[in-house]
Amino acid sequence: MTELHGLAAADLLATRPLNTRWGVWQEHAFRYAKTDIIALAYGGWEAESEVTVRIHSTCFAAHYLESLECDCREQLVMAYETITDRGAGVIVFLEQDGRDNGQVALMRAALHARSTGSTQSDAYAALGYAVDARDYKGGGVVLAQLGVQRACLLSNNPRKVEALESVGIVVRPESHLVEPTNDAGRRFYRDKALEGYLIPPELL
Repeated sequence: MTELHGLAAADLLATRPLNTRWGVWQEHAFRYAKTDIIALAYGGWEAESEVTVRIHSTCFAAHYLESLECDCREQLVMAYETITDRGAGVIVFLEQDGRDNGQVALMRAALHARSTGSTQSDAYAALGYAVDARDYKGGGVVLAQLGVQRACLLSNNPRKVEALESVGIVVRPESHLVEPTNDAGRRFYRDKALEGYLIPPELL
C-alpha cells in the first residue's frame, strides 16, 4: 500500500460496469483496514471539479426490511437521483450496521430506547455498546483514490466532513434529508440533532 495524507491507501480488488435503475455505474471493490468497501461511480469529472458524493452506511433494517424508523433507504434513493441528475458522482458503501455495533445491538438498543424513552445513543451506552463506532476514513481514502479532490458531500454529519478533509479533499456539505412521515421519523431526527447532526429546525 502507498500512503495518502498519512493514511494507508485502499487496495482496488475489482471493477465492473453495473446496470441499475439509475443507469450504468462503475462498481469498484476496495479493501481498506481489513474491510471491504464498495464505491459506485457515475459519469466522469475533471481533476478540479466539485464531485457530488455520498458516504452511506449500510442499514439492514431499512434496505432489506423496509423499516420506517430511519431514513437510510430514502437517503440512498435521493443520492442516486441527485447524482444522476447532476451527471456525475460517487456513492461509497460502508458495512456499519447498528453504528458498527451490528444488527443485534441495533435491535437491543431500539427496544431499550422504546421502553425507557431514551435516545438511541443513550440506549447503546446503557447496554454496553459504543455510542457510535463508525469510522468514515476509509470512505475518504476511496474517494481520493477515485480522483475526487473537491466534494459536494450529501450529508448532515460533521464527522463525514472531517473524514474527507483528513485525506485532503475540499468539502462542501449539502443537506440530505427527507421530510419525516411519522412520529418515529421525527424522533429519529430529534435524536440526531442532539448528537451534533446539522438538522434544520423545520424537520424536528
